[in-house]
Amino acid sequence: MVKIIKALSLILILIILQQSPALSQHVNDQYKKAKESFDLGSEYDHKCNYGLALNNYLKAASIQEKSGDKAALVVTYSRIGEIYDTWGNYEKAFDYHNQGLEISKALGNKELTALSLYDIGILYDTEGKYSLALSYYRQAKEIYEKIKNKEGLVKVLLNMGNIDRLLSNFTESFDYCRRAINITEEISDKKLKSDSYYYFGMLFFSLKQYDKSLDNLLNSLDIREQIDDKKGKSLSLGYIGLVYYRLDDFNNALKYHKDALKIRREINDVAGIATSLHNIGNVNYKIKKYHDAENYYLQALKIRETTGNEYGTYETRRSLGDTYEKLGDYDKALYYFTKSLDFALRENLKERIAINYYGIAESYSLKGDYKNAFNYLSKYTALNDSIFNKDYKERLTELQIKYDAERAQKENQQLKVKQSEQSLQLQKQNTQIYLLLAAAFCGLIVSFGFYYRYHLTRKTKAILEQKNNEIALQKRKLEELNATKDKFFSIISHDLKNPFNTLIGFSDLLVNDFEHLSDEDKLISLKNISSTSQKSYQLLENLLEWSQIQSGKLKPQILSFDVKEVINECIALLESNAKIKDISINKEFIGSTVIKADCNIIKTVLRNLITNAIKYTEHGGIIKITSKEEAGHIRVSVQDNGIGISKEDIEKLFRIDVQKSRVGTSSEKGTGLGLILCKEFIEKCGGEISVESEPEKGSIFSFRI
Repeated sequence: MVKIIKALSLILILIILQQSPALSQHVNDQYKKAKESFDLGSEYDHKCNYGLALNNYLKAASIQEKSGDKAALVVTYSRIGEIYDTWGNYEKAFDYHNQGLEISKALGNKELTALSLYDIGILYDTEGKYSLALSYYRQAKEIYEKIKNKEGLVKVLLNMGNIDRLLSNFTESFDYCRRAINITEEISDKKLKSDSYYYFGMLFFSLKQYDKSLDNLLNSLDIREQIDDKKGKSLSLGYIGLVYYRLDDFNNALKYHKDALKIRREINDVAGIATSLHNIGNVNYKIKKYHDAENYYLQALKIRETTGNEYGTYETRRSLGDTYEKLGDYDKALYYFTKSLDFALRENLKERIAINYYGIAESYSLKGDYKNAFNYLSKYTALNDSIFNKDYKERLTELQIKYDAERAQKENQQLKVKQSEQSLQLQKQNTQIYLLLAAAFCGLIVSFGFYYRYHLTRKTKAILEQKNNEIALQKRKLEELNATKDKFFSIISHDLKNPFNTLIGFSDLLVNDFEHLSDEDKLISLKNISSTSQKSYQLLENLLEWSQIQSGKLKPQILSFDVKEVINECIALLESNAKIKDISINKEFIGSTVIKADCNIIKTVLRNLITNAIKYTEHGGIIKITSKEEAGHIRVSVQDNGIGISKEDIEKLFRIDVQKSRVGTSSEKGTGLGLILCKEFIEKCGGEISVESEPEKGSIFSFRI
């Protein structure tokens, strides 16, 4: 019997040995298929195509579960949980992250355990359960510090800093963000660097330092655009909108919030959509469109209550309280303020508690219940004073100084290393130079004779070329002068003569048939006379200005002034023309707006450019005027979304010999001299003018002083 068992065992071993290569190949195939599905999911994830990303992650997870590749499975579960988090399905997200945590602990893998702890912390953070979130973040932070995982540590520090910001612990928040950005500079990770700038932007926003907030947020947006981080871009755009909202620049606030909403809808970021709807509601509230604000808030509240986003729900309820107070529905206002206050008290959000105290006090006061109004106003005053006290500000200043000093020290160390490298490089270069000089000296003696003869020939040739160039230049100038003369006489003989024919015709009609004409016909004739007179005057004014330039009589008075005021003045002057075509004129000022130029010249140029933009923009279009500081200069741009200009016509825009005036979108006519005047005026002020355009997409005319 024993012999039979031994024989069977031997046969079984032989069978296993024969099949082991096939089994090994099967396992390798499974790993490969799982990796391919995971990589494809990552690709879709980066493009924010979450549906296809999830399908591929689930496929990878299924293969990993069967093959027993548990470490890879944890990472896949993490990605699946992140997608459900984005969609606002926190229950499923928790399920996958908790499974990942159990597997990580069973494997004894510290890095994966920290990842799962961080993922769960993010979920509690999103829901506004900050105590639980901090508990998980701290555990993840402890592990990341032990295993020296800098990337993971930065993520945890930034999120812990953000919770401290929300809890009004600004000094602690600043310290976390400072540590995070110092680490990102060591590891050169663009994604994490953009996140650091973003969190610093939020912190300075809470501290009401809006210039610093905007600088950091624009830095984060710039990096996120470089790396095509769509979700990150939507976050930066949204917060930039909040900064402009606080600066009372509601046009820009609305623009950035709508840009953020567009991206969030494209990538189906449910929580982000609710945030953008809420923020657009805030702008409508501020510009006193209370019913529109109510509509946006209710849309946001529905999403936030459905997804279980407690902090978002708190925020929208508080805003609804403000809105119903303005609409005179004080019972609804008190209902939403009280609901909002319950959450703020539970999570100890001091700044939010103070805001709700004030809202409740206001509603009671408007309702006539002065006892309750006084009670809540007293609570608001006591709490608000404690949030921004002197010690806090001094501590923040101290931290800022330390942070700046640390950065300066690092930059000095980097500079010393660079100088040392440059010194070694210089020594090598000097040695090479000495050798080359010796060789060159020998060659110089041999080539001197050849050079002398060559020099004489070259000098003669250069003199001839110079004379030819002078002749060619004189010829071009004569051609330009001839073209200028032709254009001038053409305008006088045609463009000035024709309007007078119109004026004479309509005035004769009024004189000869005044009694027989209806009131409507008389009004039409008068309108034609008025319109033709204005156009003739504009043409005559342009001709006079042009002739002053050509004769050299125009001497610019260069003085410093604020171009922002000139832009506002020109918009006020031309806004009625834009309203006729239902065209919106927006403006944006970035950096300093003080320039040195002739103020009257700049006004003339801006009037011409804005008038052209209105002329060639369809009804309902948009014009944007921007002033931006550029390396010690100011660039002013007038952008429209009108009919645009072809490449061929752009080359002819500033040439008088081929200049032709185009008809506007409402059959407006021009003089054909406006842009030529603009170019010559700007050059008189030492600047330059440029144009970018594409047919049917619009144009951007810019000048730089």
